[in-house]
Amino acid sequence: MWMLWMLLLVLLLVTTGLFQLSVRTVQLPITLTTGQSAEITVWRPWAHPCSFALRFARLPGQSRPELGEWVTPAVPAQGVAVPSLVFSRPGEPVKILVETSDQQAPYAAMPASSSDGSAIDRPMVPWAESVAPGEFTWPAVTQTHIAQATGPSHYRFTVQEVGPHLQGEQVQLLLLAPLSFKTAQPGYGWLWALFFWPSFAAVLAVAGVVLLWLSHRHIQRSQPPEDLQQSV
Repeated sequence: MWMLWMLLLVLLLVTTGLFQLSVRTVQLPITLTTGQSAEITVWRPWAHPCSFALRFARLPGQSRPELGEWVTPAVPAQGVAVPSLVFSRPGEPVKILVETSDQQAPYAAMPASSSDGSAIDRPMVPWAESVAPGEFTWPAVTQTHIAQATGPSHYRFTVQEVGPHLQGEQVQLLLLAPLSFKTAQPGYGWLWALFFWPSFAAVLAVAGVVLLWLSHRHIQRSQPPEDLQQSV
C-alpha cells in the first residue's frame, strides 16, 4: 500500500507542477512608443497557439474612451472575404510585432473587453492588412497565431504603431495562460481537474495518516508480549 501511496504522491506533485506552469499568465512591461521593444522567455509544457492582451492602468472610476469599447459589432457586409468584427468605438490603434526564433506576425489591439477597479484589458489578434480601421479578423484564424513551442520560447515585442493619446504609456503585455477555469488550449484539457489539487492533496494526506496508523498497529502486533520477553 505504501508503494501505491508514494506513486500517487509523485503523480500529484508532477501534474500539479505542470498545472502551475499552464495556468500562469506572464506579464511583460512595455512602453507604447514606436520602435520600443521588450523581450522575454516563457516555458510551457506543450506547444499551443499564443494569446496576447494589453493591460492598461486606470484610477477607480476613471473613464478611458481612448481604449475603445466592446459594443455589439455591426454585421459584416456581404461578400467580405474574411469574417470580421467592426466596432464603432475601436479605441486608438496599437500594433505590435511579435517575433520568435522562427516566426513573426503583427498583432493589433481590439477594444477594451474587460476591466476591474485598477486595470483595463485589450485583447490582441493577428493584424490583417486588408481590414479597415476598427475592423478585426474574427474569429481569429489559429494558423496565423504565433505558436509557443514545447518547453522554452523566446519572444521579442516591438511597438509598430500607437495612437497619439497612448504614446509613451507603460502597459503590461500579457502572455495569456493556455489553461483557465473556462478555456483550455489543445493538449491542456486533461489538466483541468488540477484546479482542485488541494482536495486531492487532502485526500492523499488522510490516506497517508491512515497508512501510518495501520503500519504502527502492525508493528505492535508483530512484537512478542513484554512478559514473554522477560521470561525468556
